[in-house]
Amino acid sequence: MSNNYSIPHVCTSLPSSPGPRRLSIRSPCLHPTPSQYRDFLRRRVSLTPDGKQLAAPIIYSTPSSPSLGCRSPKYIYHPATRRTSVIDPADLISVFPEEILLYIFSFLDVTDLFFVCQVSYTWNRLCEDEFIFRNICQRCFPCLGDTTHPPFERTWHTFYEQKKRSFGVLGGPTAQSSCMDDVITKLRSAGLPVVDSHFTQKRIPTLDELQKYSSVLVYSYNSSAFLDGTLIGDVLADYVDNGGGVVVTVFTNCNNLRNGFIKGRFYEQGYHPITPSRQHDTNGKKPLTLGKIVDPTHPIMEGVRSLDGGRSSFFCPGALNPDSKLIAEWSNGVPLVAELQKGKGRVVVLNFFPPSSDTGDPRFWLSSTDGDVLLANALAYVGRSSVLKKARLSWNSQQWVGANEDPKQAGATPDYASSSREEKLKKERRHRQIGKRILSKLFTSLRKNE
Repeated sequence: MSNNYSIPHVCTSLPSSPGPRRLSIRSPCLHPTPSQYRDFLRRRVSLTPDGKQLAAPIIYSTPSSPSLGCRSPKYIYHPATRRTSVIDPADLISVFPEEILLYIFSFLDVTDLFFVCQVSYTWNRLCEDEFIFRNICQRCFPCLGDTTHPPFERTWHTFYEQKKRSFGVLGGPTAQSSCMDDVITKLRSAGLPVVDSHFTQKRIPTLDELQKYSSVLVYSYNSSAFLDGTLIGDVLADYVDNGGGVVVTVFTNCNNLRNGFIKGRFYEQGYHPITPSRQHDTNGKKPLTLGKIVDPTHPIMEGVRSLDGGRSSFFCPGALNPDSKLIAEWSNGVPLVAELQKGKGRVVVLNFFPPSSDTGDPRFWLSSTDGDVLLANALAYVGRSSVLKKARLSWNSQQWVGANEDPKQAGATPDYASSSREEKLKKERRHRQIGKRILSKLFTSLRKNE
């Protein structure tokens, strides 16, 4: 076959509607190779009759070959990039322009994007786009509104990642700084990477300052812990309304403390999971311990096996809020852990005083028990953060030892690089199926909304 091959019959009618243009290229006698079709398209079809370059991709197919006994393959040519690729009949979604895929992906949450980015390298790159993370941030944090630039950070992706791994602790007074230091140390040792402290006796953080945190924990030591109990209650209520998470502890839910009790809109509109009442303790008698776990599968209770409230075991004996969900109880039947959903935000109560016996005070919970795990789990849960899950997966992978391994090879890490070709093909097919299911679910939901 000569190199100056020309195609005798070409139909170059262009549709009026936007989208991929389909060209019927037929040859009654000859069977040109795909490379000859690509050369022809680059020379002839990349221009319209008016001399303008085509912006939309072109879908074409070669004539079927009777000798091969198979259907003709289809190709897609992008005039802008001058690239041609084969279309897999079982994967028609690969034909979509990237702008359409970005628009579709913008309706997904982070959990769905985690599966989408495993489908292909192209989808993985699109999942990192700023347009997608701007929509995610505006959905998760309503206070951002239609903000075009992310606060505190240069990109929306960085803002989202930084917010999901940052937590705050509000409390006081400053004279009891050892309590704040102990809480911060316990949270960091439990797996939370970024934990900031705010002494509320001198200044109450504003809503804008709290927005950079995934969630905050609030505690008070005495009646002078807060500069203004009403002001901090209003700020925390606004923070929850804008999608934030708050962990309430003793004594912030004890109404006998003048400025150590969260008042304002947080109290008046029922944001406390446990109805505030006067503080109680065991008065040096038998300390309280972890009692009945109502929901053992709850994320807050993961890894929590024991809890000893210490010599005094401070707690609030208030009744459970009717809208709250009980998760665990003290050994005396008083609620220990409960959660309350308020709009887009969450509030969790941990009915004990956060500082531990490591401060030198035996009245507080024993540091040998799992109070630190409970505090970290509650902060990560109300903030919808996965930092603890990632940290535990990383730790487990380092400590991994196969239960059914050869004893001679015990302690060796699995060699994932030596997986066979069949396993790789199975993984690719599974990823392709995940992508199709996600798109099918999206299209179904979009039709219902129309």
